[in-house]
Amino acid sequence: MMHDSMCSLADDGLTALAQAAGEEAVFEVLKKRYGPVMDKWLATTRSLKETIERCTEFQRGHFGKTSIREEADRFVVTCDPCGSGGQLRRTKQVGKSKEAHDWTWGQKDVPYYCTHCSVMWEILPLEKQGHPIRINLPPQKDSDPCVHLFYKNPADIPPEYIERVTRQRGVPVDRKST
Repeated sequence: MMHDSMCSLADDGLTALAQAAGEEAVFEVLKKRYGPVMDKWLATTRSLKETIERCTEFQRGHFGKTSIREEADRFVVTCDPCGSGGQLRRTKQVGKSKEAHDWTWGQKDVPYYCTHCSVMWEILPLEKQGHPIRINLPPQKDSDPCVHLFYKNPADIPPEYIERVTRQRGVPVDRKST
């Protein structure tokens, strides 16, 4: 209950920020907030297995319904709903982006709250280590699940997933394997 309340508060704050200071301010706040989090994550989380375990544990802590499927090149984690943004989208009217940005996966109408996944799991890791930690496939409808792709070899990440979060800032991408 407390977690849901805090997600709702964060959504309200990000929505008000976008309205008062413009949508790009949402990105700047999220980048500042999650930069140190990702620095610590990258320094302490050494394997794909540990990454998936930690990410799915977050969902379990949020009471999200999660399933994991292994494919040849990746693991697919489906959250129905995601325990934070997905649950929020299903329980209240959320603020959504008016324009497409690299931090909204090149789409408009993305909940501001949900964009923290783009910044945290894709954009910041790209800038810091040359590849995302996970690829997020945000729901097209509020009732759809969130899907997260964890590639076994970062070099196998399709270019369109990299381009959708880098095209506006032109971040140089070194698609090295780890």
